[in-house]
Amino acid sequence: MLRETVEQANASIDGLLRDVQTKWPDKITIFRPVEHFCDSACPVVKDGVWLYFNAGHFSVAGSLYVVSRSENEFLSFLKASRE
Repeated sequence: MLRETVEQANASIDGLLRDVQTKWPDKITIFRPVEHFCDSACPVVKDGVWLYFNAGHFSVAGSLYVVSRSENEFLSFLKASRE
């Protein structure tokens, strides 16, 4: 699936989240899976394994995939929240 298609499908929720973050910039961190999950395309199957449970939810394999690609960001977030 093209990343552009995914971005368009998520535009309304991304806008809502940006509005909330604007109100509380020091309290809200937005994690957009598309930024870590997708390159120019968003994989649906990786190494023969489905990455989605349904159209809007990752499978366990999909969750592991996105976390593996965003591990440093998660670690930075967790470290910053302890400070």
